[in-house]
Amino acid sequence: MLAAGGAGLVVDDLQWADASSIWIPEAVLPRLVGVGAVLVYRPDELVPGNAASTFVTRARATLTVIEIASPRRKCHPRTVRRP
Repeated sequence: MLAAGGAGLVVDDLQWADASSIWIPEAVLPRLVGVGAVLVYRPDELVPGNAASTFVTRARATLTVIEIASPRRKCHPRTVRRP
């Protein structure tokens, strides 16, 4: 994506974006000619009907969406030490 000094757009944690934040990728993505974009979100944290979920659904019609499952990291409270 960024080969040869190119530019790219990366958005992380898209699942937490609200309607006032979603307008940014909605406005920018159609204008990205020859520029790559990576939008990262956790499918299991998308809330049906919210702005991020609606955006991802619409994006599937025009963009290539690749979902990669990631293993959940388990927290073991006993390993946390407090001073």
